[in-house]
Parts: sequence; C-alpha cells; structure tokens
Amino acid sequence: MKKSGWMLLCLAIGLLPASAVANTLADGIGALGAKQYPEALRILTPLADGGDDEAQRLLGEMIFNGQGVKKNPAAAAIWTKLSAENGNRVGQYNMGYLHEQGAGVAQSPREAVTWYTRSARQQYVLAQRRLGEIYEASDMKQAQYWYDQARMNGDEVSLRRYEVLTRTIAEIEAPLREAERAAEQAEKAAQRAAAEEEFRREQEENRASNGNWAAQGIAEGLNQFQRNSARVSRIHDRAMADIQTEANERARRKREQETRQRADEARDAAESRTKLAMAETQERMRQAALARETSAASASAASPLPLYQWTVKYRFRSQPGRPSEQEARDQVAKTRAHQETLFRDAVARHAAGKHGKASWREVRLEPVACHNKSNDPARPGWQCSQRADYAVSSTETSMGDAVYTLDYGPGLN
Repeated sequence: MKKSGWMLLCLAIGLLPASAVANTLADGIGALGAKQYPEALRILTPLADGGDDEAQRLLGEMIFNGQGVKKNPAAAAIWTKLSAENGNRVGQYNMGYLHEQGAGVAQSPREAVTWYTRSARQQYVLAQRRLGEIYEASDMKQAQYWYDQARMNGDEVSLRRYEVLTRTIAEIEAPLREAERAAEQAEKAAQRAAAEEEFRREQEENRASNGNWAAQGIAEGLNQFQRNSARVSRIHDRAMADIQTEANERARRKREQETRQRADEARDAAESRTKLAMAETQERMRQAALARETSAASASAASPLPLYQWTVKYRFRSQPGRPSEQEARDQVAKTRAHQETLFRDAVARHAAGKHGKASWREVRLEPVACHNKSNDPARPGWQCSQRADYAVSSTETSMGDAVYTLDYGPGLN
C-alpha cells in the first residue's frame, strides 16, 4: 500500500499521525495491551502500511473488533488479507475465520479451508484444530490427521478428539478388515488346490508313460516267440494304451474343471462378503458423520464461548538505589494481583448480564526474574519481570491469541 493509501485509510477511520517520531512494533503492542487504542492505531498504521505483517494483522483485528475506531469488517479484511499474503500464520487463520463467517468478505467454506490450511502448515495450533473440526463431518481420516498435528503441538482439546475419532474409525473399519482377511485366505486356498491338482496330474502322466513302455516291451518279447500274432498284439496294446490315455486325460480335465469351479465359487463368495462389508462400512461412516454433524449443530446451538490464551508480561523497574530487590519483586506480585482483580471484575460483570469475560484461569506462571540494570553496584537499579499465561473464555469478539506487556515503576524510560 502506497503512502497515499495509508492517508486515505487514516481519513476513513478518523485517524491522522500525531507525530513523525518513528515507533516500533513493540510500542504498538504495548499501547494495545494497555488498551490505549488511539495510540496503538497511530503507531501500527504506518508500520502496517510499510509491509510489517504482524502490524497488519493487529490493525485488522482492532478494526474488526472496533477498538479505538468504528467497527468495520470490510476494512479489517483488507489488512488481514495483506498480513496473510505476507505469510503471517495468525493472519492466515483470521482470514479463514472471516471467510467462514462471511465477515467483511464473501462467505466461502472453500476459501476458509484454504487459509486455515496455510496457517496449519505453519504449525498454528488453532488452525490445525479448526481443520479437524471441519473435516470430522465429511472425512474422518483427514480430521484425524489435523487433530494429530494439533495434539503434537500440545493442544489438549485436539488430543481428546483424536483419541475418540481413532477409536471410532477402528470400530467402523473392523468388518472390512475381517472381509479382506477372509478373501485373502480363500485366494490362498484356491492356489493350494490348483498346485495339488497339478502335482496329481504330473504323477498320473508319469505312471501312464511307464505303463506304455512296459506294454511295448511285452509286445516286443512276444514278437520273438509269436511272429504270426505280433502285429495283432501290437495293435491291441496300442489301442488299449490309447484308450487308457484318453480316459486319463478326460479324468484330468474333469478334476481341473472341478478345481477351477471350486476356486471361482470361493473367490465369488469372498468378493460378495467384501462388497457387503464395504457397503456396511460406508453406511456406518455416513451414519457416524451424520451423528457428528447433528452433535456439532447441537453444540453450536448451545453457543459455547471460544477459549483463548492471553499472555501477560508484568515488568517493574526501579530507580537506582531504591527500592530493594525484594521490594521490586513484591511490586511485580502486586501488579499481577491487580490484573487478576480486573479479570475477576470482568467475570462479575458478565455474571450480572453486562459486557465482559465469562471465565478465566491461570495455566502457567513463570518465576519472577530480577537483574541489576544499574552500572553502580552501590546503588542497584532492579528490573524484575514475570510471565503468566491465562485461558480466557470471553464474550468479546476476538481472533487468535493476545500478548500484553504491563510496565510499572519510576525507573521506566
């Protein structure tokens, strides 16, 4: 976007840069975390206009949520798409969400899956879980794959859904596997029967050949003693041999025909069982998908609140010489206690029917880390920080996770 495009957008949302001083993305995130939305818009807009994909993503979310500016899904979609096309995985997830909801763009399940997939391939766990949820009603194998990807990235919800879906697929495919094993056994039995028949045929041919040689030897011996009847004896022996050979050949052909017929019947029966098992499997999978679609519709009707992860970084910096390290640590603890009091107040407002958060819980709390920022050992200036991760169920419109940095202390510059 050129400079003129940025200026037009600023005019459209009622925001003009207040200063020509360059600001960083961290400044914009800090202002956003402190809910200083006009300041955040002022900082993030030129950064986004300059091609910063994270600034583009944050600006799109602020405009979508109406933070510091009138809510405008169409304008939010413009910034979100720029962020997504620049490779930002959260921006790609947000773009999939906009297409799925039809917010600011045309509603398109196909486009939603395309953007979710791009984000999921960059290991964004929310996109991987959403793809699993979408595919579960139509392609259980594909849903199982994306739940597995999210599970390996530490998503506990996807872990539970992966386990349930794996058991369901195994139960549905069990009859098909049994039919395939039966068909394989029938084929092996037919091959053994054909081999045994070939062996018997070769044995009979060998015996017939030995018998013919014996008859010829007898005829030649009689020829020495009975010259007058030699020709008659040879003709008789040959005729008997031909009759016997023909009889043997007819018996062999009959046995081969019966063997092939039994093998064909066994193969046809196995194929019939396999087709029946496949039809039953497809019907059970269709019924399972229908049941899951109905369950998903019921769950959607219940309107559960989405669950997000908010990361809050608390930081306190003292002036040189005061307070002590322990006092600086205590200030970080007080800051965190104050923020969690704000969480509890938001929950209370929600319980009273007012706008707010539905619930929150702390999922990880790192120890307080302190180090001396002063060059004077006699007058140390302590900087202490602590990171906390919260799981927040919120009634506020939001996309993706949030990171806030809360700075306190007289030593900040």
